[in-house]
Amino acid sequence: MLAVIFTAPVSAAESLAVYNISQERWLHSRNLNQTRPLASLTKLMTVMVSMDSDQDLARVIKLSKASPRLTAGWYSRRTLITAVLVRSDNAAAEALADAHPGGRRQFIRAMNLRAQSLQMLNTGFVDASGLSNQNVSTAQDVVTMIRAADLYPIISEISIKKQADLESAQGRRLRTIHIANTNRPVLIEFDGITVSKTGFTGAAGWCMALLVVRGRDRIAVVILGADTPQQRSQSLKQIMLNHIADTDPEPPTPISPGDMIRSWLGIGP
Repeated sequence: MLAVIFTAPVSAAESLAVYNISQERWLHSRNLNQTRPLASLTKLMTVMVSMDSDQDLARVIKLSKASPRLTAGWYSRRTLITAVLVRSDNAAAEALADAHPGGRRQFIRAMNLRAQSLQMLNTGFVDASGLSNQNVSTAQDVVTMIRAADLYPIISEISIKKQADLESAQGRRLRTIHIANTNRPVLIEFDGITVSKTGFTGAAGWCMALLVVRGRDRIAVVILGADTPQQRSQSLKQIMLNHIADTDPEPPTPISPGDMIRSWLGIGP
């Protein structure tokens, strides 16, 4: 088991990162290398490591501990990943870890090794859900994690669903549970989002990680440590307004020579 030695000092201001992946340049940042608890942004790494070990989405996995949405029982990997990415289900995340070859301990080790392989040098994990305040990272490292997550089609497909249906076992019967995305308002308001994850604990504050497509550009957006959900929303709106304009606007309507001459002479069409 890799030792996690990071600490997570509290900063008065949130960490922000806006990085244009296509152009490899920073558009905006604040407290970029401030180490903070990750909360449920952890779950992006959880899904990546689970998929790295086994890409069979139909494989049945045991959920030992019930969650507010799912009763204890057996579920497909796809169902658990959907619960993890759409509703940020902690028990489902831990079930993915328990199902790993070698068990939960080896899964956490694999999470840390994956972070190291991505050069996320200020990141460490001790659980699969993000409930632990010892799951820490920086805004810069989370940008790297978003870039990696975007390469997994299952993450791009599921994390941006505004809502989803889960089949939950209840005795011998199945019941359908409707869940809404924890980031549903953002997914409704803004177009072009291809990866989405929110997070919150008392120590981490309100967090968000997005990958946004604008024209030919893919842009990572990270917010860590907002004091309130309203502050997180306001920070995102400012980022979208000031740093993520349409990068490939429609070409201007061509003007004919006759129209140009009439414009010079002040003559209407």
